[in-house]
Amino acid sequence: MKVIFSSTKSDKRDAVVVTSLSSAKLRNAAVTLDSKTGGALTRAVKATGFKGNAGQNISIAGPANEDAKHVVVAGLGKSAELDDKKLQTS
Repeated sequence: MKVIFSSTKSDKRDAVVVTSLSSAKLRNAAVTLDSKTGGALTRAVKATGFKGNAGQNISIAGPANEDAKHVVVAGLGKSAELDDKKLQTS
């Protein structure tokens, strides 16, 4: 699998990954993307019972107004417990 980190927009993206803290609190990029997609991330969080726990993920296929095939919301857990090692394994 090839992973590319980029701040530029491309029409070749398979997935966009954004993050959430515990209690399903969407982080900056996720909030922006949620707004862009008409609340698709918020609806998916509610529908799946996503809590934002470390290692927990949800995938949203083809949300409106987004050129990626999927949006993945990755849970990071509690902000007070985050460190470099936990971020690498989440």
